Amino acid sequence: MFSSLLFLHLTAEANALIGAHTIGLLRHTFGPSLPWVQNGRDFATPFGPVFDNAYHHFLRNTIVEDTAGAFASNQSPFTEVFSNWFRISPTFPNELSHLDTDVTLAFPPVGVTHPDYSLDTTTFASSNAVFLKQFFLALDKMGRLGVNVPLSPATDCKVPCGEAELRADEIIRLIASLSNATAIADRINAQIQANRTDEIKKLTTLVKDMPKPTSRPTTTEKPTTAPTTNKPVTANPTSKPTVTARPTSALSVKPVTANPTSKLTVTARPTSALSVKPVTATPIDQTKTSP
Repeated sequence: MFSSLLFLHLTAEANALIGAHTIGLLRHTFGPSLPWVQNGRDFATPFGPVFDNAYHHFLRNTIVEDTAGAFASNQSPFTEVFSNWFRISPTFPNELSHLDTDVTLAFPPVGVTHPDYSLDTTTFASSNAVFLKQFFLALDKMGRLGVNVPLSPATDCKVPCGEAELRADEIIRLIASLSNATAIADRINAQIQANRTDEIKKLTTLVKDMPKPTSRPTTTEKPTTAPTTNKPVTANPTSKPTVTARPTSALSVKPVTANPTSKLTVTARPTSALSVKPVTATPIDQTKTSP
């Protein structure tokens, strides 16, 4: 019972942490940099993006279907389906992108071995206060993992070492340094992306546009050449198989009945019309010999 409650608690924490997708954008690999929800845009408000339960609200109330099986046939409101992510087309006013790992939080599990994240999604979607409380508790817990030293409470930000505020020239140098760091990071990222051209092409190809297999799997593929079969041979009337051919001789041989005490000698020529008659041989006296 305790392990089951612990498992459910961890599931709620994981779901809450993924709610960080309320802010930020899917960048680079997934084509145009698009948010998960409109609140996440960098300039959603004059003060920047808004962090709230809009992410879970979208999963629970904007995705039309309530089960993974139904979603497989109807991905609304998404208009473009890729191998492992979905997008509301940039041609629409409210374009958005979601990964398959986001969408799975909207549905009950297909198998009993998977946790049901949809329960917490429904809870977070219905209460921003509950979501924020669970998120920051989970974030604090995650931040302490592996930390073995005492932590001090956060303090108000002050000018370091009691010095006066930064001078204008110092601010300019700081901005220049930050700009250089951003440029370096962008250059490194561009190089990484250039090395992933094939992968990115596959990830950003719509499922409906993916090439179809040109051949069947080898386990079911038929041989490219027909197997050799022995067809029956129809002999030409003018030539018969040797095993059944008759002799070309006109010789007619009749059965011969021989006396057990006699020997029969038959000599026949193929061209002769010789007729053979039975011959009765005289027994030879084996007792007489020549002088």
